[in-house]
Amino acid sequence: MMSPGPDQANVGVGLPIYENQVPIHTATGKEDPEEFLSLLTDCKEGIEISDSELLHALPSVLKGVASNWYRVVKREIKTWGHFKKYFRREFLETVDDEDVYDELKSRTQAKEEKISEYLLNLRSITQHFRNPMTDFEMLRIAYRGLTPEYRCYVSSYSVNTVLDLEKHLREYERIKEIDKRYVSPPSKE
Repeated sequence: MMSPGPDQANVGVGLPIYENQVPIHTATGKEDPEEFLSLLTDCKEGIEISDSELLHALPSVLKGVASNWYRVVKREIKTWGHFKKYFRREFLETVDDEDVYDELKSRTQAKEEKISEYLLNLRSITQHFRNPMTDFEMLRIAYRGLTPEYRCYVSSYSVNTVLDLEKHLREYERIKEIDKRYVSPPSKE
């Protein structure tokens, strides 16, 4: 196990974690449980600790209801995989695919929202599906939710995937940025 450096703090059971990088989960409904697991996994991989070291450190990153829940189930949790399974079962809402689909269809690109941010938000919503949607379905929904300006630009291209859509619209955003800097030459008098 690594020893903490000058800009590290010991959290939990001697686990070296960089300050302000450890996610905390309280299960109050304010944190996204899936985001918490992703951040904790990134932290685990970033400091190269074993599953057992991470499991021993969990009491230091779970607070309130989440901490109480963990105290009750920790004897049943033997691996990091077990923890993720139990955690998801306890804290992730079970959502009907139809509800997720409705949310996805109602999501439209905001006026000043970049294409990458818009598509990232759509992808985030699709993670709640029990059965993943096809790229074609995602492309169709993403296209319908674009601002008219973006939809008009991309309609002249052959777009077959979400990646194609993003590529063409990033180019469009680059052109718009160049256009913003345009200054016409001074008039001749």
